[in-house]
Amino acid sequence: MTRAFAPARQSPLHHRHETAGVRWATQDGWLIPEAYGEPAEEARRVRAGAGLQDASATGKLEIRGSRLEPALDALVGRPGLTVLRLRPDQALVLAPPGPAPLRIAGLEPGPDAVTGPPGSPALTDLTSALAAFRLAGPGARELLSAVSSLDLRDSVLAPGAVTQGGLARVHVIAWRETHPDLPSYLLLVARDVAEYAWDLLLDAGDDGVTRFGTAAERILRRGR
Repeated sequence: MTRAFAPARQSPLHHRHETAGVRWATQDGWLIPEAYGEPAEEARRVRAGAGLQDASATGKLEIRGSRLEPALDALVGRPGLTVLRLRPDQALVLAPPGPAPLRIAGLEPGPDAVTGPPGSPALTDLTSALAAFRLAGPGARELLSAVSSLDLRDSVLAPGAVTQGGLARVHVIAWRETHPDLPSYLLLVARDVAEYAWDLLLDAGDDGVTRFGTAAERILRRGR
C-alpha cells in the first residue's frame, strides 16, 4: 500500500536556518533545528552569554471569552501545557509540537469548537500564525532590555510571569520561563515579522548571540 505524502511543517525562519548550516530533525510533523555545529559547544556558549533558539513548532492555542475560568481550570496542571493569561478575556495555551496536546479536555480549535451561551470561550489555533523564540543565558535579560520596551525586573516579571510590549517596532509576548539556573524567555511575535525579530536579537549582543538547537537544549536542561 502506498503511504500518503505528509510534508513537514516549517518555521517561518526556515531559510535563515538553512543559510546558517542547520542540521534538521523531524518531530511530530515539524522540521526543527537540531544543531548548527557541535551541540556541546552551543550549550557552553549559551551558558556563558546568550543563545537564541527557534521554538516556533510550539503549539499555541488562543482562548477568548468573558468566562474563561472553567476552560482554563481544566488545562492547568496537565503535563506539557502552559497557560499564559494575557488579559481577563484572553489566554494563550502553549503545548509541545503536534496536534494532540491542543485537543485535550474537549478543546478543539475551529469556529464550531465551542458552543454555549454568550461569553463561552472561542478557540483559535495560532501555531502557524505566531513564531516563538527562546532567548536564554545569563546575558538574556540585558540583551532583551536593550531592544524592547519590556520591564524585565524580577519584581515585575518573575519566573512564570508573562508580559506584552514592543520589541523594537513589533509587538511581542514574553514569558519568563521557570528555569532557576539559566535565565530564559519565550518570545512570541507575528509570523510575518519573524525574520526581522530574529535578526534583531541575533545582532543585539555585543559578544554575539549563539544559535542553538534541540540537541543543545537537552544538554542545557540536563545541566540545570
